[in-house]
Amino acid sequence: MFVIEPWLSNVLHLVLTVVFLLYLYRLSEKLND
Repeated sequence: MFVIEPWLSNVLHLVLTVVFLLYLYRLSEKLND
C-alpha cells in the first residue's frame, strides 16, 4: 500500500461523490422517462 497525501485523498473522495451523484441523477431521469 502506498501512502496518499491527505488533500489528494479528500479530492478523490469528492470526485467519487460527485460522479456517484451524477450517476444517480441520470438513472432517476431515465426511470422517470
